[in-house]
Amino acid sequence: HLAIATGLEAGSAAAETLAHDMPHDAADNYHRRLVTDGVYRELHGARNFRPVFDTRLGFLIGAPLSVLQGLFPLRGKVKSDRDSTRRKFLSHPPTGMDRHEFVYRANVTYDEHARSHVVIKRPALCRECETRSGTPCLWFCPGRVYEKQPDTGGGIINVSHIQCLHDKACLVKCPFDNIDWQNPAGGEGPRYMGM
Repeated sequence: HLAIATGLEAGSAAAETLAHDMPHDAADNYHRRLVTDGVYRELHGARNFRPVFDTRLGFLIGAPLSVLQGLFPLRGKVKSDRDSTRRKFLSHPPTGMDRHEFVYRANVTYDEHARSHVVIKRPALCRECETRSGTPCLWFCPGRVYEKQPDTGGGIINVSHIQCLHDKACLVKCPFDNIDWQNPAGGEGPRYMGM
């Protein structure tokens, strides 16, 4: 519900900013709306929810603290998703819907000859990723954008940008932060209306 509330407030702030021709006040207007509507208060109260449950005694500590609704004054630290990516969870591909069906249902449109909007920054680093993390990009991408190149001795990843679903899991889960994702030119990508 907070995602919808922040979206509504962003739209209202943008409309008010455009109506009164004051583009320099757009960010302040949006922030003011979040504070006055109570969205900020609710987010602030839940700020320690995830850090507490990430501890070893997470449930024992987290359950009582969740009753206090954010009154705990200390702020916990949260590991990034890329730091939480573990090899053991990636030993087998997930089962379920075929990845090509994901791409088909997303109605993805790309110019195959256009420059790729998904680039591996340092291809040599993929070899180290394979030994340390098990090349998680082969499994976390629902569109199967990343595939091993056959007969290259391992570690070389082929990027097929025309299958990208724009979920940006690669930016979040790559353990070496080795993927550069840009918006594709010409508004290409999934057509969500038919999903």
